[in-house]
Amino acid sequence: MTTWLYSVVLLIVSLVIGTVPAAAQAKRVALVVGNSAYAHAIRLGNPINDARDISAALWRLGFEVSTATDLSSDTFHDAISTFSKSAETADLALFFYAGHAVQFDGVNYLLPIDIKVDNAYDLERKAVLAHKVVGVMQRAKTSIMLLDACRNNTILRSLEQSLPEKSRSAAQSRGLARIDLREGDTLLGFATAPGEVAADGTGRNSPYTVALLNHIERQGIDLLELLTSVGADVRAATRQQQRPEFLSKLITTVRLAAHAASDASAAPVVPAAPQAHISRERDASVAWDTVSKSCDRGLVESFRARYADTFVGSVLAARRLGEIAAGGACPAGAAAAIAVPPSPSPANEQVILVRSVQRELTRVGCDAGEIDGVWGGKTRVAAEEFKRLTKATFSVDSPTMDLLEAVKRRTARVCPIVCAGGEIEKDGKCVARTAAPPLARPARTTDQSTPLLQSHVASRCDVYAACAKNAPAVTTTPHFKMVELLQKCGPKPQGC
Repeated sequence: MTTWLYSVVLLIVSLVIGTVPAAAQAKRVALVVGNSAYAHAIRLGNPINDARDISAALWRLGFEVSTATDLSSDTFHDAISTFSKSAETADLALFFYAGHAVQFDGVNYLLPIDIKVDNAYDLERKAVLAHKVVGVMQRAKTSIMLLDACRNNTILRSLEQSLPEKSRSAAQSRGLARIDLREGDTLLGFATAPGEVAADGTGRNSPYTVALLNHIERQGIDLLELLTSVGADVRAATRQQQRPEFLSKLITTVRLAAHAASDASAAPVVPAAPQAHISRERDASVAWDTVSKSCDRGLVESFRARYADTFVGSVLAARRLGEIAAGGACPAGAAAAIAVPPSPSPANEQVILVRSVQRELTRVGCDAGEIDGVWGGKTRVAAEEFKRLTKATFSVDSPTMDLLEAVKRRTARVCPIVCAGGEIEKDGKCVARTAAPPLARPARTTDQSTPLLQSHVASRCDVYAACAKNAPAVTTTPHFKMVELLQKCGPKPQGC
């Protein structure tokens, strides 16, 4: 009886365990980095959006996600160090990076936003070496590294100028170098082929991230097949100008979404159509731009309640609440960024949207006035000026997501600087107009100033007299005589 009961219990336990998806049992961790606001390189419009949207997708897939944006050299290295501890005990570790990256002397570097390179030592000390990140990732049983990087930049111009001419072409080239994988259950994915440059994109995301988001939540698809589909989408979207590649040393089969059914009669794998999720995450991400730095606990709690079903609301807002509670995130007595009641009402969401629009309009040079969350006259005038200069077609009668997205995509000034009377624009600022010094008048010299000048004048007079004597007169009228002389001999020299 005891043996029979033990066998039944063992059978039930084995059946229950067998029905638990492998992905639910595995520890899967991810570090997602997006760098946009470069101080000494071309500012990128999309990496922060890329990072947040990829983070949201991985969160829905069950990853423990750490998201970091606009990292300085110190914080970038700290983020890698912290993630290495999580990777040590993980079954699967994933690293995604969007931003500037370069290769120099055959080595790939991921660039923090504050990097300024004057020599090779600066690059090695401040940037993050890609192959060292690979080493960190390989502490997990299986590791995946996806680089949406090598976007066009001039960050190494100073370094290139400091090199001997014969060393320049050998040391620096476009894009990233190929990374050699000798061991480890690892996959490396690149937004474009070695030596080529990836596009930042004109929409919310880069072409590579758009393709990843379209496929990453497909049920049961193998990672290699997924990246093959991503590559095809990017090549089609960029008219073959950008060609993603991946290098795989994977030993195990990796499926980021749920595993496919084991029997042959299972339904075919189809895309999960996550467009509703993506749209919801986009709205939350845009609103989070304003709330993320707020010291008002009520406001952050309101945001969290409003977007509890998103990665930003569930994870990032909770993390911000922890920072506020710890007291280190805000100085003592810091006021709230937006003074609104802690209620997930549409009015709160409208205030957040207006503040985001005001901040972005001001960034591109269109003066929206005080960033107060009120859609007033000055903000509306700034929006109308932006619309006129960019030839946009959407309405600016009220704040919209279309307007905000359009302004965020602009990386350079849109509205020109308008200076007051008595001022001129100089180096992006209005400065007082200074009166130009009077031109120095050349000293007049008379024909009698020097013997040499007297001789020169006499010579010119002789030439003119000879010309005038021989010039045929077409008429006796004095006016025509003068015209004829001017045509043949030129004006009469002074002093003759």
